[in-house]
Amino acid sequence: MNTAFFSEANILNLLLLAIAVIGGFIAYRTGHSKATLAMEARAMTAMQAELDAVRLRVERIEKENSRLQQIITTIQTALKKRGLIITIDGDLISIQDQGGITTHAALTNGVQPAP
Repeated sequence: MNTAFFSEANILNLLLLAIAVIGGFIAYRTGHSKATLAMEARAMTAMQAELDAVRLRVERIEKENSRLQQIITTIQTALKKRGLIITIDGDLISIQDQGGITTHAALTNGVQPAP
């Protein structure tokens, strides 16, 4: 009878050990999943903030580009009234005077005066 008690106790201990291992595994996976979800949420928040900053920067650059285009158009109109016709075609700028002489200049990356 004493042997049966120890045998039943061993089975009970093994059963409790198995339950503890399974519970620990489930707890680990749940904690790991929560940590993964938290990291994903932080990453998404950071990416959204970066995206918002980029959108704001694009809006500012578009407004500045529009303003600069208006300035160029104003300068072209004023010089045309004085007899100079300025044409901008991509990186090539052509300036034609009243005598029909045309000068061409290519835009450069640096700030250098055209010859």
